[in-house]
Amino acid sequence: MTSSPLPGRRIVLVSAILAFILILMSGGMALYVMSDPGLKDAFILPNVALQIQRAYVEPLDADKLIAAARNGMFERLDRYSYYIDKRGWEKLDEELSGGYVGIGVSVVQHDLGLMVLDVREKGPAATAGIWSGDIITKAGSLDLKGLDPDVASNALRGP
Repeated sequence: MTSSPLPGRRIVLVSAILAFILILMSGGMALYVMSDPGLKDAFILPNVALQIQRAYVEPLDADKLIAAARNGMFERLDRYSYYIDKRGWEKLDEELSGGYVGIGVSVVQHDLGLMVLDVREKGPAATAGIWSGDIITKAGSLDLKGLDPDVASNALRGP
């Protein structure tokens, strides 16, 4: 009794037909997605930024161009509408939730370091005797004078 090679050929043929159908379906889906006018609009801003970056006389950062365009769009809206990046969202969420990581102060940049605007009740800063109006000049061995405000306030963060 000899086995026929036909069943093996049938499997290969069915597999090839299924693969062909899958390729046609995925190509059709790609055409459908690419025909979406909203998708085309989503690429206008990055494409313009890249064209400016390539053609401008001086070197430019495309990400900074896109951020400037985004900020310009929000400037056209009312004063309550603005863009919050991931870092800003985390800060806002921390403020609104009442939780915080750090010594428990709100600060602004000052010529000598960071000036304390607000001290959280029963927080580490309050326990240490820090008051509103105090100026924090160092965090550990790090001199806060002249540092970027985010870098300086990050030095006060931590468990």
